Amino acid sequence: MPFDALEGIKINTPTDFSASPVMRYLELIISAAMENDGKFKATSKGNLPTFIVKKATELWAELPTSDYPTHISISEFAGANEDKFNALHYTRIIAELAGIIYRRGGYFHVKKDAQKQFLKHGIGAFFVPMLEVTVNRYN
Repeated sequence: MPFDALEGIKINTPTDFSASPVMRYLELIISAAMENDGKFKATSKGNLPTFIVKKATELWAELPTSDYPTHISISEFAGANEDKFNALHYTRIIAELAGIIYRRGGYFHVKKDAQKQFLKHGIGAFFVPMLEVTVNRYN
């Protein structure tokens, strides 16, 4: 059932996303596109480019997941490319399912409406849509 149809349940959007890998990665993806007219080039395989993977890997030390006693080389929260970086791959899939980003013509694009929401409300605008897609549609 859509979240807005649930009676007696209110979902509050957090004000701080610093501890959320998914929201931090989504912010990286959207910001990268916004710096380049709302898009950036995908890899030949159709994945996120290495510059985003590298930036996302650099966030590892700032996330609460870095306290987990696993070497970064086998972490779910780091990788050399999207295929080896499960949390980033998951974020991209959820963002596509939520209608925030899409891939066309070898580029990832942030939808115009999502760009406006991001500029007006920041990354918090996407918390509920990402959560709803995760609960209702992912896997």
